[in-house]
Amino acid sequence: MGLPKVEVNPHWSGYRCVLCGKEFGTDWRGFVCDACGIDGILDATYDYAAIRAGLPGGEAFPAVGRPDLWRFLPLLPLWPGTAHPSWSLGDTPLHAPERLRSKLGLPDLYLKDDTGLPSASLKDRATAMAVADCAR
Repeated sequence: MGLPKVEVNPHWSGYRCVLCGKEFGTDWRGFVCDACGIDGILDATYDYAAIRAGLPGGEAFPAVGRPDLWRFLPLLPLWPGTAHPSWSLGDTPLHAPERLRSKLGLPDLYLKDDTGLPSASLKDRATAMAVADCAR
């Protein structure tokens, strides 16, 4: 019995190191940049022009009647057409803590409040992705 064929978002173009900017193709099997080592975290890269071209009106982030995570479906690491949970995840508030901003000298500091999510954790978003992929 072989491994299942893995399908990915067709707009995914590879990875880029957050430190040195080195790019890796979709076939890269490392977890970090081979030049930067453990600190060379890799960001997934996408063909944003192709994604934008496929969106209604060419909008970068269309308002599709949902203020939650699923409005970003074309940018998520899911195969197009993948069914996803109907849970409303995201659209959690950003707070501008004035006293903390002043104390830390960070005038643009915002805090994301994910306590309204089912487990009160940012992990709910990743769990929703995993459930969607498993359901596929």
